[in-house]
Amino acid sequence: MVNFISNWAKKTWWLSGSIVLVVASVSFITSINWIIENFFPSKVIPKEEVYLISILLALGPTILNINKMRSPQVTIEEIMARLEANGFNENSSPPKLTPTLEKEINLVLEMAEKLVKHGIEIDPWTEITLGNAARLAGKTNTAQQNYLRALELFRGNGDRKGEANSLNYLGTIADTRGNLDEAERLHQESLAISRDFSYRGIEAE
Repeated sequence: MVNFISNWAKKTWWLSGSIVLVVASVSFITSINWIIENFFPSKVIPKEEVYLISILLALGPTILNINKMRSPQVTIEEIMARLEANGFNENSSPPKLTPTLEKEINLVLEMAEKLVKHGIEIDPWTEITLGNAARLAGKTNTAQQNYLRALELFRGNGDRKGEANSLNYLGTIADTRGNLDEAERLHQESLAISRDFSYRGIEAE
């Protein structure tokens, strides 16, 4: 029963949030209107302009509340916790997905995508873990995007180990799609980088 209520609340948060926003905006406009009418003579502010002024003053807080409603309802910490709870981390993944685990992973991937759409940067190693989860769930396009974002971030901060790992996983995606030449190129580039700093992890795979 508790889970049902929780799931229902998550699915209908936008509706309850919209109702609260409308009520708050109307209340704010009404309050401003009452203040103007009772503390400012009609000669100073004509009655026909009172509502217009009230609405304009309420516009700022209303826009702010709308932006809050549109912001993602999840955090990177929650995504990482869910991944770890289901056996996904930087170094390992479960051998296969059960139907229940696949449903959970799909939910986590949706949560991560919401963050990305709102311009929130995810740690590149978390992107790698998300990519591994997506790949295991058969979502190669999503996995590729995770690995590409990780690659860009690793290159940006000079993390050669991360860069080698990203290229290696992108090679795996290419191999899965049957793009053997591209897969070979990516794997060789990954291997060359790993040899530059004696990282044996790539060669062992």
